[in-house]
Amino acid sequence: MRLAGLAGSLEQRLDDAVVAGAAAQIAFQRLVDRFAVGLRIALEPYQADGGEEWTIATTIPEALMLIRDAGDSPALALQFDVWHLWNTPTVFDDIRAHVDRFAGVHVADHRNPTRGWADRALPGEGDAPVGDLLAALADAGWDGYYDLEIFSDDGTFGAAYPDSVWALPAGEAARRGVAAIRRSLQVGTGA
Repeated sequence: MRLAGLAGSLEQRLDDAVVAGAAAQIAFQRLVDRFAVGLRIALEPYQADGGEEWTIATTIPEALMLIRDAGDSPALALQFDVWHLWNTPTVFDDIRAHVDRFAGVHVADHRNPTRGWADRALPGEGDAPVGDLLAALADAGWDGYYDLEIFSDDGTFGAAYPDSVWALPAGEAARRGVAAIRRSLQVGTGA
């Protein structure tokens, strides 16, 4: 498990990781107790590259370990995010093994080179195997929702990218997003 934002000696980092894990366990238990009546609460593993200060779970197994430590309530699920998980070495095995734990699927592509955290590309316009991941999800039995999650800074977060999807008129952004997902689905199925 990656250690989020931890500095100092190995002993101190391990102590901090234990505290972070315990805090997550308590938080998940409270969420389930207070809000999960009829709802699923999804934990989203965060991109390993550059995510050290943001998360203690960068893979599906790490996120599931946090859920199990919090009592493994059926109300706790995983949010599969193509952008965060595409470069996880075991992602295809993880999909097959744990698709029943997913609450939803965020779809975006990884721009290479990336210019910042809010610089995601439309599916098929980056270097992530989006079509293959979508096909793996379908093959594993995923029949839930997909959503297009494109962070594409137009200056809102301080970096106005000249090709920002956010800067497009809403209708054009939606048309381009739908077309990109359709192309990715065709690539993944070999159509």
